[in-house]
Formats: sequence, C-alpha cells, structure tokens
Amino acid sequence: MSILATWIQDTAHDYRLTYHDNNVMSLASMILFIAVVPTALVLIALMLVNCVYNRPTHLKRFLLAIMYPVAILLHILLGGEILFLLVMSTIGQWYIGAPIMFVFWVLAFIVLNREYKFPTVVSKETEIEMNESKVVVVPGETGKKENDVAETVGPESKCHKLGCFFGMFFVNIGIGLKRRWWLAIPVIIGLGIVAFGTSLMACNTCVQYYPNTLSTTFSRMLAKQDKICDWNTVCFNYLTVPNDMSSSMIVNYHLYGPNFRNSSVLISEQPLLFANGTLNNTAAARANTTRGNCFSLNLWEEERYQCWSDVTGLRPNTKYYYIPQFLYDDNKIYSTQPFYFITGPGPKDDDDFTYFSGGDLAWSDSGKALINFAVSSKPLFIIVGGDLMYENGDINCFRRVDNWFVNWMNTFAKNGNRSIPLLTCVGNHEGGGFRQPRSSNAFYISYFPHELNLNNTKPNNRRLYHHHQFASHTSITVLDSWVHTDPKDQKTFIGSSLGLYAIRRNRNVLYHSAIYPSKAFVSKSDDDYVVNSIVNNWKPLFDENNVNMIFENHFHSYKVTFPVKNDVIVNNPPGSSTVGTVYVGDGCFGVPPSNSAESWNNSPASALIRQKMDVAHVHRVVSTLNGATLTSHMYIPTTGNVTLIKDSTVQV
Repeated sequence: MSILATWIQDTAHDYRLTYHDNNVMSLASMILFIAVVPTALVLIALMLVNCVYNRPTHLKRFLLAIMYPVAILLHILLGGEILFLLVMSTIGQWYIGAPIMFVFWVLAFIVLNREYKFPTVVSKETEIEMNESKVVVVPGETGKKENDVAETVGPESKCHKLGCFFGMFFVNIGIGLKRRWWLAIPVIIGLGIVAFGTSLMACNTCVQYYPNTLSTTFSRMLAKQDKICDWNTVCFNYLTVPNDMSSSMIVNYHLYGPNFRNSSVLISEQPLLFANGTLNNTAAARANTTRGNCFSLNLWEEERYQCWSDVTGLRPNTKYYYIPQFLYDDNKIYSTQPFYFITGPGPKDDDDFTYFSGGDLAWSDSGKALINFAVSSKPLFIIVGGDLMYENGDINCFRRVDNWFVNWMNTFAKNGNRSIPLLTCVGNHEGGGFRQPRSSNAFYISYFPHELNLNNTKPNNRRLYHHHQFASHTSITVLDSWVHTDPKDQKTFIGSSLGLYAIRRNRNVLYHSAIYPSKAFVSKSDDDYVVNSIVNNWKPLFDENNVNMIFENHFHSYKVTFPVKNDVIVNNPPGSSTVGTVYVGDGCFGVPPSNSAESWNNSPASALIRQKMDVAHVHRVVSTLNGATLTSHMYIPTTGNVTLIKDSTVQV
C-alpha cells in the first residue's frame, strides 16, 4: 500500500496530472491516470476479438466472457467517475456531478448490454455448424441463422476500422433502448443509488502519503474526526519567527465558529495562571492585548478561521505568557490555556543561542523522537525546511494539517507549555510540486507568516522569501526554491539581504531544494530544472557574500559538505576574510530515508560531501560571536533513541 500510494502520487506530480485548487479533488487525476490505460487496452482487445473472429467460436466466447465484466467495470470507472470528478473539479459541488455521472452510467450499461453481451455457453454436443448453409442449432431453438445467433451468443461485429467500432457505440444506444426498454426501471433505480452513493462517499477526497492517508467528507464524518477542533474554541496556537524575535513575535491560532466579534492575544511577563490552575485575574487585567487579524479558511465542511497577531514592543531574552482568545456574539470570551515563549537576544547582544534545523517532517516514530529531542533541548527556535505536512496543497486534506498541529502542540505541552517558534520555508509538498502557481497552495502561505504588518496583504500573496536577525552575530535568509517564485526573481532580495548583514559573523541561508544534492536525479525532471536554476542564480551570490552555512533539504538523506567556494573545497580557518560555505542537509526529519547509496558516486556533489548517510536526522547549531558549532543527531530504529552522529561536529 505504501509503495503504491507513493508511486501514484509521484507519477501524478511528474506528469502534472494533479489539480490543487480550492474546489478540486486531487483523486480525479489519479483515477484518470489509472483507468485510461487499462480501459483503452480492454476496448482495443474487444475490437480485435470481434474483428478477427467473425464467427461465434468457443475461443471468442471464452475471450468475451473474460473481458465482458472487465469492460463493464472500466467503462463505469472511466466514464462515470472521471466525468463526475472532472465536473467536481470545475464546480466543486457533488450534487451537480452526481446526476451527470448517473446518466453516463445508464448509457454505458445499455451500450455494454448490447455491444458486449455476455455470451451464452453452448456445449460442443449441442452446437452443429453446417458449412454450406451456415446454420447453428441452439438448444430449444432450430434453424436460426448465424446472424440471429450473434445476438444470443455475443456481438457479431462487422467493424474493421476503429472509427466504425466507436461509431457503433452511439448506434447501440438506440438499439439497446428500443429492444430492452424494460431494463430502464431497475437500471435507473440501481445505478441511481450507486451513483449518488459513491458521489457522496467520494466527495472532497484527500489521498496523500508520509503517512499514507485516504479520506473523504463521508469517512471523516463517520470517523468523527470533526471533533479535532471543537465549536466555539480557540485551537492550534503556534508561533512563527518574525524579522527580529528579540522585540516581536507572531502568534497564530485557529477559531471554530463564525459569530465572533474580534480576536486578540493577551500577553504578560507575569504568569497568567496560579499554581492551582485558576486564572490570575490581576495579571490578566494588567496584560497587554494585541488585536488579531482573521480570515476564513473556506473549508467545505467547517466554518474555520485562521488568525494571527503581531505581538510587538517585547524585551530581549524575556519570558512572556500569552493567551489567544476571541469575543463571541454572546459577549463571552473564549480562550486557551496560557503558553509561554522566550524572546531572543537583542541586535546588539553578543549572547550565544541554540537552534535546530531539519526538513521533510513526518510524525513517524523517527520524527516524533527527533522533535522531542529538539524541543527538550530548549532551543530558541526550530527550523523546518519545507515539506512540513505533505498535504500537497490540497484543501481537502485540512484534517491532515489539523493533525500536524495536534502533534506539534502535544510536543511542547509535554515541556511545560513552552511554545518553540517555527522558522520555515516552502517545500514542493506544500504546493503540489515545483514551479506551481500560488493557487495550488491551500495552507502553507497563509498558515506561516514570517513578516509583520501583513494585515493589508491577502494571505496567499505573502512573500515566500524573508530575512531574520538574531543577536549581533547571526542572520538567516529564507528563500523559495522555485515552488512558486522563480529563483532569478529573488536575486535582488538576496543581494540586499546578505549585504544588510554583511558584518555579521554567521550568515546563513535556508531553502528547500539543494545546490549540492546528496544523490543523483533524473535529467530534465523538476529537480533538474530547479537545481540548475538555483545554482546559476544563487550560488554566485552566496560565494560573493561569504555565506557561512546553508540549510538544504528535499532529498531525504543526511549530508554535510566541506567548506566550498566556486565548487572547490576551501581550507581557510573559520573567520577568515574568504571562507567556504558549508552545505547542510538533506531533509529527513521523520520521512523514510532515501535508498541513495547507489547514487552517491553519480551525485554532482559527491566529491564535496564530507559526510553522508541515509538516516533520519536533525541538525543542532550553537551560534556564537566567534562562529557556529554544528552537530548532527540521528534516529536509531532498533532502540528508538536519538544519538550524535560520529564525527559530525563542524566549526563554521
């Protein structure tokens, strides 16, 4: 099942068969892809059988007996479901697509009943063929000519051309209706029930992997998964890193319920709860309130809103307690329990700090172990370098996104309700592939803001490249490796961002794909186009501006390069005026590692890679005024533990 699901998704993405828009079901293209080839083969086989065997022989009956039920099934699948799904992708309403599918099924049944009639089995003893008169004797009937028997034992096709064969399709509609009109009542009732039933059950389908999931509106309601976010509640609060997290923070949260008046975040340096768990009304009264900005998620099944609040005016290195809340139309305030975060060192502070970096995250055993290891180390923030949820931008997979946030909140709830801010970049599985329009991205762009003052920007129009400063010595520039934004269109931003932080000791960059991939890829594939584009447009800027470390992802394996400049290993000590860049990757934060051992030698980066392994891992960085120390940690499946990768320590 795992291999099949992965193959279907990868093939669909490779051939651009998937649609990802607000009213599109991602399953449509998969059914189309799976059904077209076998249907075409069966129809061609039926045509050849009819053309080659001009008389109803035993072999012809045998072949038709096998292919008849297959043809019925594939006609229904290809004709009915595809038409329904394509209509759904345009209109997005099951009650429009279902009648169309139902009509097609009726026609397909009538035609198949005529054209591919199940042959009557006639024993050898009772069948007598007379060569001269060409008369066939059938049990209970005598003197029927072969053409008459054709209707009893199977179709007698006189079509020897493809056009004629398919032209008979429409002729047989009339013949079938004329001769078998009495079938209309059971056909209409039976296929009506099946058509509308399957339409309802297939409505708003989500099929994804890492982990494998298949759900529809019907199955989600049946499994009562709609209770993940309860009515009139604030759910899923999480933090995203702004430009300067020493003085500001972006608090994100969901609301379930349409009649709220406004949303806000209470924030205080004093605990908002007493030790017994009751609200500290004095601290709450003195807390600052930051108004929220909300927009509808446009979900078909729920009235949900995504909100965010730009919390500003904070002090560096300070613990803040916060409560997301909203005022309902009954004048009652609904809120969550308090959480807290710690701001970063100020722009003039020389303090050390720790953060973790990983990409291609899945909540598998390895992913949970690595996340728990990172959170328990109390980092300032955690980087997830794309492919956070593997929902492929499909809005019907919103439950998958919900489950991601449930896992995320449960993780830091176990660590004293300290919320660790996220710093993210967009990956191909956020947008349904590389080089995709923004309309294919249902969640990521609007869920993960990393800049302040976006209230006048439509959520899906936010920039996917931004820069961040930490203390006096570290900066991270985040880029979009052509999921939605062409690399050449980010060159000006890269130059200005790296120039802005030129005096900082640790100049780092984050994006999803890789300049130095840890394994080979297919020529002229999306990976080929993307890698070549970022190599040509970005690498000269990184070399020119002496970038110290770059976090790459996407290829599901562990790698750390030597310091590299102009494709040559540079042995200058850290802190020199000319240094090489250490490329760190390649995104295996819980997804299954690639089986890439056989492709190492073919990788363009093979000679430049210092360490490489197919293991789930996360990188730990201690950033200081004198440079950064990188260590990498891997998951051990046999023990379930996370351990330091031997010889992975690098001074940057």
